[in-house]
Amino acid sequence: MQTTKEDFKKFIQFCEAEIKAFGLTEWEVKFYHERLESSFAKNFIVPDAKAAYISLNTEWQTQPVFDQYLREVARHEVLDLLLLPVAMAIPHALGLSIGDNSLALNLRDAAIHAANHRISNRYHPASRVEFAMEDALDKSGAYRLAFGKRGKG
Repeated sequence: MQTTKEDFKKFIQFCEAEIKAFGLTEWEVKFYHERLESSFAKNFIVPDAKAAYISLNTEWQTQPVFDQYLREVARHEVLDLLLLPVAMAIPHALGLSIGDNSLALNLRDAAIHAANHRISNRYHPASRVEFAMEDALDKSGAYRLAFGKRGKG
């Protein structure tokens, strides 16, 4: 599925709302709508400059484009801004320096993603979104029968 200019505008609004909600207003954030290899969105963060570049993929291979998913993807990217300063302390505490493809870089990124997913799941557990998608895609109940999901009434 293609993400539209309207989807991109919503994505920016969702990101800006999360930036404000988490008090990250000191960051300079620029947004891009571009083709990415294998993710819904991606960020590039320059911590020392308090700058971030957040891109929304123009093509989502595995997911329909719904506002709820745009909101969750936006939150995920913004949470990286929130978590990066904490995660940067991990390699330092272990006496490791961050370089391209280093163990320290991998440890830092793994810590960010693990915490990010836990926080994201707290806000909107995957099942809640999955059930909403089931309801939107299949009112007849065939999806429930085929995949053994929750029943209705």
